[in-house]
Amino acid sequence: MNSNDSLAKTVSAEENATAGGSSAAPGGSRIASAGLAVAGAKLAYRRVLLKLSGEALMGDDSYGINRETIERMVQEIADVVALGVELAVVIGGGNIFRGVAGGAAGMDRATADYMGMLATVMNSLALQDALRRHGVVARVQSALKIEQVVEPCGDRVGAQVGLGAVLAGE
Repeated sequence: MNSNDSLAKTVSAEENATAGGSSAAPGGSRIASAGLAVAGAKLAYRRVLLKLSGEALMGDDSYGINRETIERMVQEIADVVALGVELAVVIGGGNIFRGVAGGAAGMDRATADYMGMLATVMNSLALQDALRRHGVVARVQSALKIEQVVEPCGDRVGAQVGLGAVLAGE
């Protein structure tokens, strides 16, 4: 499933054809260039959960966060939020630490899992920062008790998996 299918399944082909579509300026997002940002279009989904792999943030780099890649992702997320979609993003941490990888060999499993959870929080904070610089309201929540850094998530959300979540939109 490509990002247009998963992020912005918002306008039927008939509505898009009737509205004449929308062309993005050079460098615009695939969502806008696909004609999905049609003013007044009825959204197929008002709330969307997007799961991003931590590895996706690496771009062409071998680890970490590639600035061009995260900026491109954020622009597409901002385009979807601008349509009125309430978007929750769950992001992995494999670009920073993979608990089952060779680097964790011999390590206590719980310690490796906590390190992986902290990596998801780090990616969530990076995504939140980039979203805010694009004018998108974003909050980070985690089941880890680190209130100085992120908001605690509710008892039912993520409590068993320690996920990092970025909530975008108002």
